[in-house]
Amino acid sequence: MKKAAIIAKTLADMNSVDSHEGLRCDTDPEEEEIAIRTIQAKLSEIEPDRDIRTCSDFSDLHAECCEICHTLSPHYEMSLLDVEGGGKAWICCALDRALNPQKHTQLASSAAYKTLAAILGWIN
Repeated sequence: MKKAAIIAKTLADMNSVDSHEGLRCDTDPEEEEIAIRTIQAKLSEIEPDRDIRTCSDFSDLHAECCEICHTLSPHYEMSLLDVEGGGKAWICCALDRALNPQKHTQLASSAAYKTLAAILGWIN
């Protein structure tokens, strides 16, 4: 997917949040401009005409994407990340965990993570 398509899809996703869930349904023009500038900055190292892999390119992993990353604040939550297999991809946190297990294994074994997990009651 090219940069322009990522921006267009992000804006569409932001505007498609279900209002029955008590979430915003339409994004105002100022927020859209912020989203566009933020995504452009995050993707600045990629040439405009180059294809960028996205979550949909990794459907073979059968990982469920993060709804928060994709719809509530995708311009802040989605990231251009290095993938352990090589290259970069515009992905949500769920695909980051699936594609980069070594990175997340190191995080989970860190003292900071263990302290936070204990505070939150995730571990005893």
